[in-house]
Amino acid sequence: MLLRRSGEASEKDYDLAGMLTESPVGVEGEAVFDRLVQLTYEESYDALHQFLFESKQTMSPEKLVDAVAIATAFNGITKVANASGLPLDQTTEETTKKLRMSSGINEFADDLKSDRYN
Repeated sequence: MLLRRSGEASEKDYDLAGMLTESPVGVEGEAVFDRLVQLTYEESYDALHQFLFESKQTMSPEKLVDAVAIATAFNGITKVANASGLPLDQTTEETTKKLRMSSGINEFADDLKSDRYN
């Protein structure tokens, strides 16, 4: 995960378990990013549009556009990988095992979602 590696390069300690809790991760502007994700997940597009407009007061429009573009790209990449049945490569699976468990990301695995929603 790049955030983990970015923290190593910049000598910052991110609390990645905070992704699923109310505790801060340590990323600049994370409250804005959290709200963007929440409104997108809720499909509250009018509220999202208003929030983006208001957020330009605290965060540059460029950073907001980058955040939305990155989220969109990750969503698309994941869907393509899932649709083609690509598993995690062995190195990624091994190096991210602890991170995937602590962040709860395995709860979003396609096989679990299929069982839950089909």
